[in-house]
Formats: sequence, C-alpha cells, structure tokens
Amino acid sequence: MNENYLKRWGTISSVLCLAIIFLVNDFYFYNNRAFKENKFLFDENTINLGLDLRGGSEFILSPRIDKWIINNHQANISDGKNLATAIDDLKKSNDLFTLENFFIYLSAYDIGISDIFPGEDINSLTKNINIALNSNKDIIRKRIDTRGVIEPTVRVVGNKISVEIPGDQSVENIESLITTSASLNFKQVLNAPPQGPLTIDNISIWQRSINNFVLKFPSLRQHISIIPDFLDTQSGKIDFIYLKKENINLFKDAVDQLKIYNLNFESRDFGYFAADNRFDILDLQFDAGDIWLGLLSPVHPNISGEMVSNASLQSDGTSSAMYVILLEFNNAAERKWFNYTSKNIGEQVAITLDGEVLTYPTIQSAISGSSQISGFDDYLNAENITIALNNGKFNLPLQIDSIYKSGPELGEKMITLGLIAFFCGIACVIIFMIFYYKISGLIASAALLINILLMTSILSILGSTLTLPGIAGFILTVGIAVDANVIIFERIKEEIKNGTPYLSAIESGYSRAFITILDANITTILTALILYFFGTGPIKGFAITLTAGILCSMFTAIYITKTIFMTISQTNFYKKIKI
Repeated sequence: MNENYLKRWGTISSVLCLAIIFLVNDFYFYNNRAFKENKFLFDENTINLGLDLRGGSEFILSPRIDKWIINNHQANISDGKNLATAIDDLKKSNDLFTLENFFIYLSAYDIGISDIFPGEDINSLTKNINIALNSNKDIIRKRIDTRGVIEPTVRVVGNKISVEIPGDQSVENIESLITTSASLNFKQVLNAPPQGPLTIDNISIWQRSINNFVLKFPSLRQHISIIPDFLDTQSGKIDFIYLKKENINLFKDAVDQLKIYNLNFESRDFGYFAADNRFDILDLQFDAGDIWLGLLSPVHPNISGEMVSNASLQSDGTSSAMYVILLEFNNAAERKWFNYTSKNIGEQVAITLDGEVLTYPTIQSAISGSSQISGFDDYLNAENITIALNNGKFNLPLQIDSIYKSGPELGEKMITLGLIAFFCGIACVIIFMIFYYKISGLIASAALLINILLMTSILSILGSTLTLPGIAGFILTVGIAVDANVIIFERIKEEIKNGTPYLSAIESGYSRAFITILDANITTILTALILYFFGTGPIKGFAITLTAGILCSMFTAIYITKTIFMTISQTNFYKKIKI
C-alpha cells in the first residue's frame, strides 16, 4: 500500500476517532450516567431534544398596547381625559386592544392620531411597536441565556413573542423574568407601612393618607379592599385599605389612566408594598400576594435603572439565608445619589421595580458609590431581578397570553415514531444498494453509516437541538448521501462499457461525478442557509441537520468510498467487485 493511501486512512481514522470522542458526553447523558463528573476532555456539549421530542414549556407573550400608549402619548390635559376614557371603553368591550381599534374608539371623542402622537400615523406607530417587540425579544433571549436555560427558542410570531424552553429544565419564576419591564426607580417615601415598633400614631398617619388619596377617585374605589373601623383614634375611626391579589393589576391600570390627565399624580404616586405578618399582633392577617399601598414622590431623587451600570447578587454575609443586590451607578447617578442622601438623612427612600417596592430603608448617612437592595429570602427572585437589570428594560410592556406545557410522554412517542422511520429508511436504502450494486453497494452502505456517525457528532459539537423536522433532515440526507454514490457508480459503469480499464474507470468515474455532486450539494446548502436565516424554531433544526448531512456525505461518499476502492485495487480482490 503506497504512502498516499496510508495518509488517507490516517485522515479517516482521525475523523472517526474525533467523532466518537465528541459523542462520549451524549452517551453518558442519555444513559443516565453521572454526566457532570464524566465530561470528556474539552467537549461539554450534547445534542438537546426539542420541545416536540422531550416536552417542555412554551410561553406566548402579547404586547400591552394600552400601556405603551399611556407611556408614550403626547396628549395635552384637555384631551387626556378623553384619551383615558377611550382606553377604558376599548378594554371593557369585546374587541381586541389593537392600534386600529383604539383609534376607532378615540375618534368618538373627536381626537385623531396627530393629537396624541404629533407627526405620526398608524403605519409609523405600528412600525415603532414592531421595533420595540423585536427589541424585547432580544432582551428576553439575553435574560434567559444568563439564567442558564439550555437552547431556548425566542421568536416573534405575528404580533406576539413565543418563548420555548425544551425539556425538564427548571422554569420556576421564569414568568416574572420574561414579563418584567425591569423599570427600576428610586423614590422618596411620603407615606409607607411603618417599620419598627407599631404604634397607633404611625399606623393612623399612614392609613389616613392612603384613605384621603385613594377615596378621591371613584375609579380606584371599586378595586380596593377595606377593613372597616380598623383604628379608633381621637380624630375618628380609620379604615384599613389594601389590595387583594386579584385586584392589583386592575388597580394599577386605573391609576395609569388617571395619570394621563390628573395633576395630583405629578407630586405623588402609589407604591406597592408586599403584605407581610407585621400586623399579626393586631389580629390582622393577609393572604399571600396581597398588597399594601404607600405614597411616593415621582420626582425625587430621580434615579432610575438606566443609571445602573452593573447589578450583582451575593449573600448578605449573615448566617441567615438572605441575599442582597449590589448596584453600581454611572458617574452622573453617583453624584446625584450622594447629593440626595446628604440632604435627606433620616428620610426613607423606596427602591421600586415596575412600581413594586423592593425595599425602603431610612437614609443614615451620605452614600457615595454603589448602593444595595436587601431583604431577599428567595434566591431565584433576587437572581431574576439582577438578570433583568443587567439586560435592560422593555420598551413595550408584555403580558402572558398562554402557557403550553407538554410532558415527556408525547415526546417519547414522537422519538419512537421518528426512530422507526429513520431506521426503516436506512434499511431500505442499504438493501437496495446491496441488491443492485452488490459489493460496491456494501461499501456505499458502510460509508452511509459513517455519514450518520459524523452527522451526529457535528450536532453534538454544536450543542444543537434535535426536533422532529431535524429527524426528517437526517432521513433526507441519507438519500442525498446514497445519491452521490449512485451517480459515481453509474459514471463508472459508463466508463467500463466504453472499454476503459477497471482501475482507470473508477478514477474517471469519481472525477466526472464530482462536479455534478458538488453543484447539487451547493444548491441544497444554499437552500438550507435560507431556511436557517429566515426560518424559526424547528425549521432551523431541519436546516442545521440538512447542512451537516450534506457536508458529511461529501466526505463519506467521495473521499471514504474512493479510498476503499483504491485500497482494494492494490489486491486481486478488485476483480470480484461488480458495479
């Protein structure tokens, strides 16, 4: 055997060894071995199964167009009340809240698009919303990637966002991570639930201020819960006002509509405090998720999440399982925070996320540099907030429309059916090749099996997600791989019929077939690239599998089979080979 053939067999052996090495982790992972302790060398990836094969969760998120209008409108005060009424009318109707429907309702009050969005029309506003939706998609992807979710699929589908998390990965608290706008603000506390020792005075001052402000607005009264005559003071009896969990969003929406035109909210805003057990001593208990109300200043100290350069999570350093989020400000925020804390020692400042108060400490001294949010006893909640702050806030509020979860049972059935189709396809191809091309067909079949091994290895290296269309891509590439050998064998037959010596016919057959095979495969790869860049989810999986199969088939059908033929030609056995 000459040196050239030894080099070719060395290349083939090296490729096969690497392919097997890259599949070691997959072997451990899918055989329930101790995966983390057995990661082989430098390879840490495995083939992941998609949502349709091993189950998982899908979240459909839709934009809150009403919130977007409230946050971005430029209506004057005179048009503001009609704007708020039009929003309320549409929400109470059976119509979908779309821009088109909203402007129909708005026109009933003789207000046009240009009155609330000067210089804009329906097309430009739709474009702005689509841009914001795509921006949100990228932010969600960054957030869940940071969380460590494996192979999520985040895509815009129509005017909604689909988030798919395959497998049995933990999705605990994932809803808050993908829906929070991550709008962080520092606000001066005007009135808040008392901290420290409870007294009649501090409770009555707090609740009296809430009563006086909330009861001004009929649209808010219908969403509050009241414990009547909670306190009996010298000034009279005071009701305790709070929000039940099921009324929180309704109350917030009503407040947002009031902010459009009511000047009272220029100097004060509601803060939403998670109810706890501090009033148990007064035989007053609340359900999980209930909210107490407080009043905050919307203008001081005017520090927001955009001024936070980095957020990090760590233990609070005590023996209790509590966590703190460290916030690092940019230079402008550092100066503003130092000046504010210097002048407001003894005052409380609330740190809010999407309006909900995370903490409201009392300023003890001037603070320079970083700050922190303390009091987290739930690590996942604190981690979600940290991730959201580091990856930016939404420009378009989102809500969960639906959650679809499929168990592993359906996935197992799909895997079984897919494997049956896969092996039946391979078996039919191998039987045909051996029956029609005899020993040459056996060589082509061996190359086909090597092709499958190499394809699987490439998917493992990439850490790709295998879906049902991906299995279809596998089956399709089996046919493509054999097709190359069929072209080669037919070219060799033509050469032999023309009287070309056997060994020369093999060489000529491979040379003549190469251009045809290359041209066909390049065309298919271009199609696969189009599917990958413009397709979504499972379509991308199909494109990846198809491309990997084509590249491997070029190596196995041309390089490996030719090496086998040319090696056999060095012996007398080649005379027995029939094509």
